[in-house]
Amino acid sequence: MEPFNIFVGVPSSVNAALLAKEEGLTVLSYCSSITSELRRSARDRTWHDRAVKSVYFSGCPSLQLSHNFFATVLGAVYDLFPRTSNPEVTLQIDTQQVFFTGLQRAQRDGVTRVRLKPSAEGRIARQNFLKAVETIRLAKFKSLSTALVYDEACSSLESFREKLLYVTEFDPEHINCIVGANSKALPLLRGWNRKDLFEYKQLFDDSLNGLGYEQCGLLSFAKPGHAPIYSRLAWHSDEFLGVGVGALTRMRRQNYSCLELQNATDVRDYLERTKSKGNAVVATRKFNAQALLKEYVSNQLLSTQGLSLTELEKMNSKGLITYDPTAIDALLEDHYLESHGEWIRLTHKGLLVFTNVAGSISQAC
Repeated sequence: MEPFNIFVGVPSSVNAALLAKEEGLTVLSYCSSITSELRRSARDRTWHDRAVKSVYFSGCPSLQLSHNFFATVLGAVYDLFPRTSNPEVTLQIDTQQVFFTGLQRAQRDGVTRVRLKPSAEGRIARQNFLKAVETIRLAKFKSLSTALVYDEACSSLESFREKLLYVTEFDPEHINCIVGANSKALPLLRGWNRKDLFEYKQLFDDSLNGLGYEQCGLLSFAKPGHAPIYSRLAWHSDEFLGVGVGALTRMRRQNYSCLELQNATDVRDYLERTKSKGNAVVATRKFNAQALLKEYVSNQLLSTQGLSLTELEKMNSKGLITYDPTAIDALLEDHYLESHGEWIRLTHKGLLVFTNVAGSISQAC
């Protein structure tokens, strides 16, 4: 059993955490499902506390926090997890909401690795990026991983490199760069060659579940935040399927291709051709996720809504539930879908459906 394999996206997912523990999982990744609008509500802290406690009381020995934690939420987390119990916590921080005191407390409690992630809009303004980097530098963390270092503020390849060099000056061994960019990035990316990629710590690094430059093509999407998600999903597919992404750039690498499906007919034809395979599928708001479900013919559809722990255990024992160690966290951090309150993740092994997550998800994809 891989020691990294669980997603807790619903604040009340105690059953999921307990099941994960029984399956031998040792690291839980807590990804909030709360939209930016809900984060500002009075219920925000309560929901976060419930989610963190769900993970805590499952008894798993370590925890990966994957969310833009406010300072108060950081406090709630570290009150539950003493510094001696989780020495290898990974903390993802929104670069527009970096709290120096929160970082100091995280360091005190044993956090050794910080990963910068884009804002909810998928962009990192240059000043925010540099501010976040400086904050982490002052907090004296042992390592830094940047999940997204390109945005519209980088008007040229040189400014892109300049930003990378600013980071590598003080932490050259732990820079894992993924380029998530809009269509403006494509001309810049074409300027990179193998020497550039390795000189600047590689575009895709082994730290992301074995993803390497040779296995993953360069993708340009309509929004900056999309590329990290799709690149990580692509690792598990002979064919990599993006549904409803209007600006999908097809760049083929090795054994998989990038496809764009615009309607139910495209989905049906694709699934008929690949029903004997398992392929990563992502549905966006531009294509109705329910229609995709109706056309998914190769795997039994599962819903975790209303199921008891016993029922989940039975499904899991039959191989009907898959915990994906790579893509679920990225999918839910940066790429929300809206379809009757359902999160949908089609994995290379099966289908995992999370229902009724924080009501209707409204963040645009």
